[in-house]
Amino acid sequence: TEGAATWSNGETYYLHHYSDYYPTNFTVERVEILNPHMDAITCHRARHITVRDNVIKFPNNPEATGDATSGLEIEDGCEDALYENNAVYNASVCIFPHTHPTSYPAIANINIKDNKCFFNTFSGVGDTGGGISIDGAATAPILNLTLENNLVDAGGRSNVYVAATEKSGIGRVHIRNNRFMYLSPTATGSIQVNDNGTSGTEFVIEGNRCYGCLRQSINVMADNAIIKGNYLYSPAGEGINLSSGADYGIIIGNIIYGDTSSCLNTDADYGIISDNRFNGCAYDIQLGTSANDNKVFDNILTNASKNIWVRNAANDIKNNTGFVTRNIGTADVDCGATVTHGIVGTPTYIQITAGDTGITSGIYPSAIGATTFIITCTDSGDGTYNFSWEAGWVGTN
Repeated sequence: TEGAATWSNGETYYLHHYSDYYPTNFTVERVEILNPHMDAITCHRARHITVRDNVIKFPNNPEATGDATSGLEIEDGCEDALYENNAVYNASVCIFPHTHPTSYPAIANINIKDNKCFFNTFSGVGDTGGGISIDGAATAPILNLTLENNLVDAGGRSNVYVAATEKSGIGRVHIRNNRFMYLSPTATGSIQVNDNGTSGTEFVIEGNRCYGCLRQSINVMADNAIIKGNYLYSPAGEGINLSSGADYGIIIGNIIYGDTSSCLNTDADYGIISDNRFNGCAYDIQLGTSANDNKVFDNILTNASKNIWVRNAANDIKNNTGFVTRNIGTADVDCGATVTHGIVGTPTYIQITAGDTGITSGIYPSAIGATTFIITCTDSGDGTYNFSWEAGWVGTN
C-alpha cells in the first residue's frame, strides 16, 4: 500500500497468514491513520514486511475509553521486517513486538529505526505501557531485534520495556542510539530489561540518551547485558540499576548525571564497571549487600564525600579517580612518627620497609586509623630513618 491516504475511525492494516500461506513482501507506506480504536498496523505470521513513513494518531486519551491500543503491533511469526520513520501519537503502546505462549513461530530479524513516539502515556497495562514494549514467550521467542535512532517522548510506564514472559523468550536484542525524554514518575525504568532468568541472553544497550527520567534510566534484570556509551540524566532515580541475578554485566564508558539517588547501583555478581563518569548523584556507585566479585576500575568519581558506597567487601575496586584504595609513599622520619596514608578508609593492610641499616629489628604500623598510622620500631638507634610504605583497603563503608 503506497500513497498519501488518510484512514479514520478504526480502519487498520492487519497483515496475517491464512492457513499455511504467509503474506510476503508487503509495504505499508505514507499512510495517515486517525482515531483508530484498535491496533493500527499489525504484522502476524508475515515475512519481508516494510512499514515506513506512516502517521498514526489515536484519541488524546485512550486510557479514558479503556482501549489498550498499539500503533505498530508485531506478533508471532513476523519475520524480516523493517519499521522505519513512523510517527505514533497517544497510543497505549507505541511499538509492540510480542508473542504468545503457543505453538506459533518466533518473531525474528526485526529492525525498528528512526521512529517517533509522542505522548504515549497509557498506564493500564502495567510496565509494558508507554513507548516500545517487547514481550517474548519461550515457545515463540523474539530473536534478533534492533531498536535504533528512535525518539520516545513522554512514555508511560517505560520508554523501552523488554521482558521474557517465560524463560528463553528473548534473544539478541540491541538498543542503540535512541533518545528518551520525560518519563512518568511511576515508571520502572526508561529502558527496562528482564529475561525472567534466561541464561545467555544477549542484550546490548549502547549510545542512548535519556533526559528527565524520574526513575531508573536503565533498569536491568538480565545477565550478560552490555551497557556502554550512554548519556543519562536521572534527577530522581538511578542512572543504571542492576538487580540481583543480573550477573556478568559490562558497564563501560557511560556518562551519568543524577541528583537524589545513586548514579549506578548493582546487586549483581561478576560484573565489570569501568571508564564511566558520574556527576551529582547521592552516591556515584553503590555496591549492594548481594554484589560479589565485581571489578570496579578506572571510573571518574566527582562526589567528594559519597563516591562509592561499598556494602559488600567481596569486590575488586581500584584506580578510580576520587576513591583511593591503594597508596604508596616514602618518609624520612623518626621511629614513632605519624604518617598520613590518604586512602578512603582505615587500611586493611600496611607494609613498611626501612631503607636504612641502622634499624636492627622489626618495623610495624600501629595506631592505624581512617587517615593516619604510626611507624613503630621494636629496636632502633636514635635519629631519622628512611622508610617506604604501602597501604591498602578492602572493606565496606
